[in-house]
Amino acid sequence: MDRGISGAKGREHRPAFDRLWRGAWTGALRYKVTFARSQTPPVHGFWSVMLYNEHHFFSPNAINRYSVGTKNKDLKPNSDSSLTVYVQVDEPPQDLCSNWLPAPAGRDFSLYVRAYWAKVAVTDGSWTPPAVQVETDGDQHRKENVQ
Repeated sequence: MDRGISGAKGREHRPAFDRLWRGAWTGALRYKVTFARSQTPPVHGFWSVMLYNEHHFFSPNAINRYSVGTKNKDLKPNSDSSLTVYVQVDEPPQDLCSNWLPAPAGRDFSLYVRAYWAKVAVTDGSWTPPAVQVETDGDQHRKENVQ
């Protein structure tokens, strides 16, 4: 589902763009979203990956983090300059915690990518978000990919 929403700040109008990643996401699994080098959402403002519980509210978690994006100044790119967001219940290794979006234990949730003051590539559909991937034990937190 895509939806354009807007908000105002003073006299400036900054529309936001949402894209729901369709899927049956559950806290029983670990997921990752990897934006290729220079392929984070193209925006004039900021972007975020957001997680909502099954009632479409923020899901309480120990670190009070409900989104990951440009406002997180400590995100760590991979060695190839891509950026991976880890969506899971369990805390990843310490060097990846800045890229962690905590998921609710044993509960369903939804994931959105949100682009604030999106560039034309987002609104005309020429930019699309990467797929959400289920992380397997074999590729869990490959430290060699993180700078």
